[in-house]
Amino acid sequence: AARLASTLIIEEELSRMRELAEKIAECFKKDEVRVDYDTEFHKILVEASHNNRLIQIVATNHFQMRNFRIQKNTAIREKYTFDPISESERIRKEHLEIIGALAKHNGELAETLVKEHIIIAKRHAMAIIGWIQGNSAEKGGDFR
Repeated sequence: AARLASTLIIEEELSRMRELAEKIAECFKKDEVRVDYDTEFHKILVEASHNNRLIQIVATNHFQMRNFRIQKNTAIREKYTFDPISESERIRKEHLEIIGALAKHNGELAETLVKEHIIIAKRHAMAIIGWIQGNSAEKGGDFR
């Protein structure tokens, strides 16, 4: 999606993505829910590709992804340890790098940055899932 979006994205979409990147970073610092901002950021990227099949796939999975992100944020606040300021800056930097590549219409770089962003997010999510499963067994619940 990023490679294709880099050729089709317009300044209004880039501007909104910049606003969202800043809002997401601020939410981390204030320990506020950022799921909707992050979801919108990625939705703009996918929709800028104008690939209807990809847009439909992402839209179909939106509900499940949103629920997981909310559950993940709850787990983080309960016990999972991380530095919200450094996490905020990391995500902000990743988002701004993606926006920069899109703005330069550099599809190869945009695609690489999005892949890296997804890999890091996946590692983070897997660590949290491991924590949730471990605590779920201890508490006799399943966090679902």
